[in-house]
Amino acid sequence: MTKDIYDVAIIGSGIGGLSAAARLARRGYKVLVTERFRLLGGRCSTVNLNGYLVSTGAIAIERGGPLEQTFIDVGAAFPVKRPDPQMAYYVNGQTHVTPPKGGLRWLLHRVAQDERDAERVMAVIKRAMTWAEPSMSISFKDWLSQYTTDPNIHGVLQGAIVTTQEINAWEVPAGVFIRFMKNGGYRDFGLCEGGNITMIENLANVVRSNGGTIWTNATTKRIMVNRWTATGIVVDRPNGEVEVGARVVISSAGPKKTVELAGRENFERGYLMEVDHKIRPAPVVALFVVSDRPLIEHPGAFIPVNTRRLYLIFQATLTCPELAPKGMHYLEAFSTFADSLGPVNLKQEIEMNIQDVRDIVGEAFDKHARILAAECFHGDWPAGHTWPGYDVGQKTSIEGLYNVGDGVKLPGWSSGTPAAAETARVVVEDIVNRYRPGGN
Repeated sequence: MTKDIYDVAIIGSGIGGLSAAARLARRGYKVLVTERFRLLGGRCSTVNLNGYLVSTGAIAIERGGPLEQTFIDVGAAFPVKRPDPQMAYYVNGQTHVTPPKGGLRWLLHRVAQDERDAERVMAVIKRAMTWAEPSMSISFKDWLSQYTTDPNIHGVLQGAIVTTQEINAWEVPAGVFIRFMKNGGYRDFGLCEGGNITMIENLANVVRSNGGTIWTNATTKRIMVNRWTATGIVVDRPNGEVEVGARVVISSAGPKKTVELAGRENFERGYLMEVDHKIRPAPVVALFVVSDRPLIEHPGAFIPVNTRRLYLIFQATLTCPELAPKGMHYLEAFSTFADSLGPVNLKQEIEMNIQDVRDIVGEAFDKHARILAAECFHGDWPAGHTWPGYDVGQKTSIEGLYNVGDGVKLPGWSSGTPAAAETARVVVEDIVNRYRPGGN
């Protein structure tokens, strides 16, 4: 077995891992990133399917938040293009393009069966944000049901929740979503030009240009621990196993996988109890539909209300035509499960997604569209490593071993790329305060 030495070894090249790597490399740390696949980016990358550049997970990339700030801080280009108009809800067969400010109030007044209900709901949301957050012991749906039973109001807020939290309104704690709104919600967003891999490669180039190393097709087999302190990792590469010594190990593989790699015997029991009982992966179905013309005319987030399962459609090629062969289009359609904890019938979930899309698109679906692929993000490859509000901390009970990513989100952050980037920033600041590059 060969041996290498680094300041920091990072497991996984998703947004959390690469954001941490780029920040550390810029500060002079000798960094290694290991990625088990040949492609960088994890659930924020791009694959070429018959000429279509489709996402491996993330679609709407936040602008103006911690992810873009990461690119600014490390000097990387952030090629995210804003769709115009940006957001629309589809309610009872009508498309409502929401204004950039005050969109929720505007929309509720247009779809509510009684406008007094809309105003009452806005008033209690304001009170929750300015006076006291709702209890974490009640779901948002149950909390909202105290003030209205209007299915359109519930449907709109279910859409707002599942697109940002990746779980349903009857699953997310009411206080979690209110805190997310207080934190600014999901800010301005767009689609990455050339696919998410463009953004990922820009971060990777920062790592490499500052002396960092990235290994692909490199599976981390074990996190080495000595006297409750992380000492490195063992990596399986095409030419054999490599033992990597490191004073710091960062895992972007999710808290459960981190425990598996380091060995349960090396963690404190309290930490194991948190990981075992708090972590709740968020599953999602993604459908990729190609066509010779746009199937919907809205270029941004298109949120259908009161469907079987479908909660978000992106006709991505209206904003970034380069994602498809010339003259062709594709859309991505995302659906959640009725019970995110399962068990589920994956075939049935995919069929419900397809039927929802067909209902919205109409006869054009059968005339002009074909299904390119269907992807189920669940189990060890979920849409989110844990539900918002069910996170563990970035530090583990093993000294020098950190987690980053959407399994260790900070309070008030939703799932996805902004949360992952923010955890990387927090972890890097802690590392900088504790460890010098090449020193002790």
